[in-house]
Amino acid sequence: MKEPCIEITRQLKGHTDAINCLDVQSSSSTALLLSGSEDGTARIWDIRSSQSSTATSQACCTAQGPVTAVAWDTHDDKAYFIATETVLSWYDLRMQRSIQIFESIDEINQIIVASPSSNRLPLEQKQKKHHKKNKKAAAVDSKIIPTMACADDTGQVNMWRHHRNRRPENSITDGSCTSLSFQQCRTLQHNADTLVLSCALDEQDKYLVTGTSDCCVRIWSWTTGQLLSQSSVTAVQQEQSQLCNPPMIHSLTWMPSFPCFVAGCGDGSLAIGNTQGVWLSRVDMAHGAAIAACCPFAAKEWGCLASTGNDGRIVLWDMQSLLWSFKSNARNDDRKPSTSCREWLFGSDPNSSIKHEQEISTLNDAMESWSLQQEPQTLLAWDHGKKPNDMVHASETALLLADISPDITMYTIRPGS
Repeated sequence: MKEPCIEITRQLKGHTDAINCLDVQSSSSTALLLSGSEDGTARIWDIRSSQSSTATSQACCTAQGPVTAVAWDTHDDKAYFIATETVLSWYDLRMQRSIQIFESIDEINQIIVASPSSNRLPLEQKQKKHHKKNKKAAAVDSKIIPTMACADDTGQVNMWRHHRNRRPENSITDGSCTSLSFQQCRTLQHNADTLVLSCALDEQDKYLVTGTSDCCVRIWSWTTGQLLSQSSVTAVQQEQSQLCNPPMIHSLTWMPSFPCFVAGCGDGSLAIGNTQGVWLSRVDMAHGAAIAACCPFAAKEWGCLASTGNDGRIVLWDMQSLLWSFKSNARNDDRKPSTSCREWLFGSDPNSSIKHEQEISTLNDAMESWSLQQEPQTLLAWDHGKKPNDMVHASETALLLADISPDITMYTIRPGS
């Protein structure tokens, strides 16, 4: 069996304090990384360039306080969202100006942005319908589909929509008679004294999953804000002499092409669930400490997950091998052949339990028809050596990790030769 190669290929230097958050913007023409730090700056990095193993970047935004969350604006590739503790803003790279969208009474933990397809109806048409129903400019129309959201320590997820109209105050113009502002759609309220630590939106902008400090996962309709399901993560049973952190939900991610999400918990476990509120599988000791981040890795249909924890380790998990059933009435064109991350890393294994000639269905409405037969299997594991804060996937073979140092580490994983 071939042994894969794990290599540190880049060190991104420029911040002067710990890096809290990362987000990747990938397209056919560019691959940009956005980072936010305790030093009060957000920086942009060109991660596609391979001219040197060390890269630097100029700060694109200086904030009044630590940057706690960043996210590229999928509706405008020259803009991004930034949270500096309690203040959420939108930053335009062309004009180097920002719009303050919202100020929370507690720290903002994460920003979610929907795909451009969520902006289906013309905003002017939405506005006309809205004003016919209610002439108050500040009124919130529950039928407006949000384009972004932020989660904070007040137990709320506030949802907003990009809005273009005539130039109001505190808005940014694009050189025409229109300007951009943000209209609040709704607020998702969790239990009192509960912190919303993480959230994730599925590929089709249908389901928003939120994770909280009360060890619960809630799934909401992104378009209506309706609570669809709620499930608790139980604490891992350990010996009485051992102290165990509660399974607070520190990280959430949907698995592309598979109808399930993964929750990274404070007790070091990984929990896999579906939109019905059913836990499908659990890895009790995925890490020796709280999980800081998890994200998909490699090709979407491979079902590979990367996780990192406060134990300083990074682990790649084979998720595909535990998916065994698919939609019984699916047509042939609803499915597509899939290879495996295990096969890509180690080569073909005739004794593998995965039958690669079988087909797997892509994400569909019948999520309850999927089930799991076993725990995820470990593909690779290695020590990073520092406590991580965030991790994202870039290209099919790279992971970018931010930790308590001022540097960002890029790991490239190559198959064995």
